[in-house]
Amino acid sequence: RALLLETRSPVGEIAAQLGFASGSHFSQAFARHWGMTPLRWRQQH
Repeated sequence: RALLLETRSPVGEIAAQLGFASGSHFSQAFARHWGMTPLRWRQQH
């Protein structure tokens, strides 16, 4: 979440930094945990 708040990096780039195989895999995992996609979370915070 810190990278989503503190940077303007695209979600796909953040996913790669965190070791996810793809942006979509990261988005799915994030949504399962937080109840919304990373993009929506970033927009709300």
